[in-house]
Amino acid sequence: MQSNMLKIAKMRRSIYHLGRDVKLSQDEVIDLIENAVKLAPTPFNNQSVRAVIVTGQAQDKLWDVIRDSVKSVVGEDKYQKAFAPKVTSFKAGYGTVMFYTDVNVVKQSAKQFAGFPAINFSEWAEQAQGNAQSAVWDALAEQKIGASIHHYASLLGTTVSDNIAKQFKIPSNWWLRTEMVFGSIEKSAHPKTFISDEKRFRVFK
Repeated sequence: MQSNMLKIAKMRRSIYHLGRDVKLSQDEVIDLIENAVKLAPTPFNNQSVRAVIVTGQAQDKLWDVIRDSVKSVVGEDKYQKAFAPKVTSFKAGYGTVMFYTDVNVVKQSAKQFAGFPAINFSEWAEQAQGNAQSAVWDALAEQKIGASIHHYASLLGTTVSDNIAKQFKIPSNWWLRTEMVFGSIEKSAHPKTFISDEKRFRVFK
């Protein structure tokens, strides 16, 4: 069966070697990302996902903040050995989308729909994150813009996320979940492998 969605899904890969040779204008890229997040489903349409989009000088500043934050925790030697190549390559990308969850919205939803266990809303917020991140990733892939997702915010306690929040004046009720760096594809991903369908699926007719 032919499907444009599946064609795009095959294009969407984790790209780690990124550049700034993006054909879309900056405004077109931002509009693409914003609409992808806006259209992604959330539980009870509570719209708990937030996104901070950085490009240009702000992209440089973000990854400088991440670099300095990581160094402050692990030290210069370990940073150079374990982190420097990746952080440098991500800084070289065109931009980054930081995905946040508005915890106030999640708490309000739990109160509004008290018939459900409160913990469900935290779990559903993570599902909403997956929806938004996948939507953005697919939208970028369709435009031949590479991307990959990273978790520096949760890697070293709250040091990274706290310093990012200070730099970009992020509200205290926004919880940073992932950083999606994106840009021109400077090196393609390796071929993707799959487990067998027998392990993955159960179908009943």
